[in-house]
Amino acid sequence: MAASSELEQLRDLLLAPEVNSLHSLQQDLATLQRLIRDPEQFSRLLEPVLSNMIRRADPAVSLAILKAVTPFLDRAVRERMEQDQAAMTNALAPASTGAIAIHFAENPETAAQDVAPLISAAFKEQIRAERDAVIDALYPVIGSTISKYLSETLNTLVQRMNTRIESHLSVRSIFRKIRARFTGVSEAELLLRDSLWCRVDAAFLIHKNSGLVIAQSQNPDVPPLDSDLLSGMLTAIRSLFNESMASGDKPRELDQIAYGDSKIVLEVAGFFYVAAVVRGLPTDSFRTKLRETVGAIVQLPGDAITHFTGDQSQVPRALGPLLQALVQGTYDSADRTRRRTPYGVLWAGALLLLAICIPLGIHLYRNSLDRESEVRTRAALLAADSVGFKEVAVEIDRDRVQLSGPVSNEYQRASASRLAGMLSPEAEITNHITTRSGPYLPILLGKQVEALGATLNTVEGVLVQTHYHDGGLVVAGLAPDSATVEGINRTFADLPGVRSFRSTVSAHEFEMVERLLFAFNSTEIRPVDRAVLERVIRVARQAPWAGVHIIGHSDLTGEDNANRRIALGRATSVRALLLQSGIPSSRLSIEGNPGPPPDVIPSGQDSLGRCVRFRLRSPKPDFSE
Repeated sequence: MAASSELEQLRDLLLAPEVNSLHSLQQDLATLQRLIRDPEQFSRLLEPVLSNMIRRADPAVSLAILKAVTPFLDRAVRERMEQDQAAMTNALAPASTGAIAIHFAENPETAAQDVAPLISAAFKEQIRAERDAVIDALYPVIGSTISKYLSETLNTLVQRMNTRIESHLSVRSIFRKIRARFTGVSEAELLLRDSLWCRVDAAFLIHKNSGLVIAQSQNPDVPPLDSDLLSGMLTAIRSLFNESMASGDKPRELDQIAYGDSKIVLEVAGFFYVAAVVRGLPTDSFRTKLRETVGAIVQLPGDAITHFTGDQSQVPRALGPLLQALVQGTYDSADRTRRRTPYGVLWAGALLLLAICIPLGIHLYRNSLDRESEVRTRAALLAADSVGFKEVAVEIDRDRVQLSGPVSNEYQRASASRLAGMLSPEAEITNHITTRSGPYLPILLGKQVEALGATLNTVEGVLVQTHYHDGGLVVAGLAPDSATVEGINRTFADLPGVRSFRSTVSAHEFEMVERLLFAFNSTEIRPVDRAVLERVIRVARQAPWAGVHIIGHSDLTGEDNANRRIALGRATSVRALLLQSGIPSSRLSIEGNPGPPPDVIPSGQDSLGRCVRFRLRSPKPDFSE
């Protein structure tokens, strides 16, 4: 027993470490198996390892992780989209917008090609679904341009016809002149209304790229036209026109071809165009019907027209009635049938009308001249002050001009009379203009002028100085441009109670009223002038954007060079004090003048000539030291 016990003790001494290691390894293995069986515990165990592998950026490891995770990401995104599509859309919107922007920035042509079919289909669907809304959205952009072009074209046509009509005299033209005078419509417009007519002989729907005829309709009362020959001719002409007349990136479309007494009017859409063979002058009603037909074709469902290859079975049945309605329409602008009148009665009536209309015509002519003068005078008043003279009425009767209406002050009232007298120098001016303001207190108007000037001085680039006394207002200062100068002048001129107004506000520079006087042959600033210099510093600080030009002067005593040196010395002394006050040197410039200022009469040792004056300049001039 003793030997066995010793043997066991020896075994424990020799094998105890290995046994303990085996027990520890067995516990670790059990713990690892438990972690592997628990997905949540296993994911926590792998997180540090995966993070370390990703940080090392091993390409092989990254590719393997990407291939393993991608199927799960795809399924997760699809499931999330099915659960809450709105939330996923809001989450992906910023990233998708940025991706599209990067795509456009890096390769705009490819991006445009990718998006163009979607935009085209969406725009076409929007037109089909909400035509009125699309028209309302596009009308402000193209409506005014089209209206202006049509208006100018018609005005040119009417002027040419009036010129030709006025050179021909006939009984019919006399009655047309009388009719035009009483109806207020020009002779050219009356002639156009009576003479325009239009008849459609045929209409063809042609594919733009291939030149194939998709559908057609012809008038059975005229000889039929060869549709294939016509489409081939139009395709060749359009191709030649587009190659020779296109300018830059702005393609131009051929809209009309004239041959003999007929015209081919073209209305081009996206993948097709409609060619209408017309006799006479195409009227507005015809062009409107043509555009409506093209609009109806564009809104037909399907893309058979877009991808037409010559298979007539694929053409929508609605095309035939649309083209047939275009051909069978009536587009005469007026009924041209007239009843013949005996020439004897016509001449008698013409002489009677002449006897009545000659004095009436003279009266109407003089009235028309007066009305033109009224319009011209009114336009001049509005151009001078569109706000102050907005309610001023002008009435001209022969050699008398009468002005009436309210204005803000006496200055505007006198300005209106002066302007009307300049436009009608030989006329008698009767001024019935009234001022809106009643009795006013000069001190209140002075305070209003000061407050208005202080408000304007808070605007960048504006510095004004005002002086008001007994109804007279003087304004001086700087502004960044001429438009601002005009606005400042109108603002002060419109103040109620102002009887006279003078402005020296400039967009370049203005001279300050402050001046420093010096003793004879001295460059030292007198203590009494320190207050004047403080005012200059205060104004310069109000306009930190403006430059200060310091001009020194001397009297006429002594030689010119000596006078120039002392004048420059006086300007230099003032510049040094301005620098000490905190005004940067970049804003200061000096000049020495060997004589007195222009407004001082030379008289030897004149103390007014020994001075320094100041100018403010804008905008921020580059002065040399």
